Amino acid sequence: MAPWYVIRMLSFSAEFPLKSGTPSDVLSCIATWLRGSPHRVLAVEDIEKLATGEKEKIEAKSQTAEVINLKGSTSVGLGAKHTAIDHGIIYSTTVVSRVWNDATWVSIRTDRASIDTHINLREAQKPQIIKLLLKHLKGGLDGELWVRDKPHLITNADQNMAIRLLNGDSDNHIPVVYLSRTFRDELACDPLALARHLGGLAHVVVEPSRSFSREIQPFTNSRNAYGGAVGVYLPTGQRSLIIPDNEDEWNVRKRASEVVRASLLTRLPIAGFSWADLEAEKSRQNIEALKVAGSTDLDAFVREFDAENQALRDQNEALKVEIGKLKTEVQNLNAVSSTSGAGVKKPIAVQDYFPGESEQFLKDAVEAALKQVVSGSRREAVLQEFFDRMRSSDEFLRRRKALKETLSSSDDLDAKATKLLQEFGFSITSDGKHHKLTYHGDPKLTFTMSKTSSDWRAGKNMASEIIKKIF
Repeated sequence: MAPWYVIRMLSFSAEFPLKSGTPSDVLSCIATWLRGSPHRVLAVEDIEKLATGEKEKIEAKSQTAEVINLKGSTSVGLGAKHTAIDHGIIYSTTVVSRVWNDATWVSIRTDRASIDTHINLREAQKPQIIKLLLKHLKGGLDGELWVRDKPHLITNADQNMAIRLLNGDSDNHIPVVYLSRTFRDELACDPLALARHLGGLAHVVVEPSRSFSREIQPFTNSRNAYGGAVGVYLPTGQRSLIIPDNEDEWNVRKRASEVVRASLLTRLPIAGFSWADLEAEKSRQNIEALKVAGSTDLDAFVREFDAENQALRDQNEALKVEIGKLKTEVQNLNAVSSTSGAGVKKPIAVQDYFPGESEQFLKDAVEAALKQVVSGSRREAVLQEFFDRMRSSDEFLRRRKALKETLSSSDDLDAKATKLLQEFGFSITSDGKHHKLTYHGDPKLTFTMSKTSSDWRAGKNMASEIIKKIF
């Protein structure tokens, strides 16, 4: 029998604060979500027992739902996971709620898994639980903006706030989608529809007038979207710009949503908000309870230690992927100017996606220039001096080699290639017969790979195309 493996892919991620409520209130919303699902096969009475704590796990046919409730003196939080199997695809949605920065936060993540690389893994829809949370508990204050499913219509008096948001100087955790005005003071898309779609994922900020763009431009170093463009601004200071090109407003909204979702998939999660985090902490609480009770049940201790070790292994596996994102985040934070306060003009900074990226680009450019100069000339001497002083990036060379070797060995995305691409900052979505690979949420760096290519060189060609554009 041929070996099989599961390809697991994070397909949706969101984190935001709540205005009111506790983790227990979040569990009530989760129960409402499970009861109202059109695909529900779980018994309503079992869902009620899950919500009241009578049961920690319920099952019915191809669906399971389980809850972890932390009620210790040092660790308080709640997590719920719903898993369903449909036509060979495993869908798993996890909701974790804990107090962070003096407010109740929620993290929602959807994973999909398949044992067959040729099964179509469609883009995950926004979970209904987010709409329920915003409806019943309301979105909390994220930096200077309230989380909600309505647009923020700023005024001329909000210039300083707008500058902070666009420069990455605000304390917001979720992205900002900035709708600028055209020269006729029109918008490229419907802000109400966009805000409904991105509620809980991003703040939709609407510019008051065309003149507003010109007034804030000097203080954002021209990084503000203007003339009808739509800008997606991450808290780290990174920006993606969407310039409408004779397309309908639905497509503009779709493009903005894709950039936001891709950026959230590559963002580091809040520490302690993963299912593995809760499992490990729950096992530690259980072990401590056994000690306090003076238990001599060796089997009970072994079970809890095994559970904790498995959770820690899961955390370690996830961190292997996240470590690449962390390196990128550190580089971006170092690259963006740390100038504080609104109204201060900021210099443009190149944001490396990994250590030594920009310097390697410069060294390669100098090397190419050296091949074109007259031998023995002054220009050759100066360029050679620069070349010798510049360092090569080991990480740059490692990534280029790893991509080439891994992708060239297959004509489709297997588990190894998927894991490597995600580690390097690619978000992966599947649509019909193709995979779409987007590098660090940049739509200009999107690559399409067929799932069913008969060309044995498909992987090699894809590696070549990626290397040409990002290395």
